Amino acid sequence: VYEIIEAADSIYDFRVFPSLHYKNLINEKNKVSFRLNSSYRLVAEMKWTNSEKTIAEVILLDINNHYE
Repeated sequence: VYEIIEAADSIYDFRVFPSLHYKNLINEKNKVSFRLNSSYRLVAEMKWTNSEKTIAEVILLDINNHYE
């Protein structure tokens, strides 16, 4: 997953991989999640660098068990 995030030119590149389940976190401004496997997800903060909010600096915050 890290390699995909590192190589992405915009958030649209994440949609090419449906298995990532790239999603905005509800009630968490500028935070998103990526699925790592069936149990764990990576949570990141997006620091947007353009007004369209398609390009961002991605700050990895946490890896957690999505179902706990």
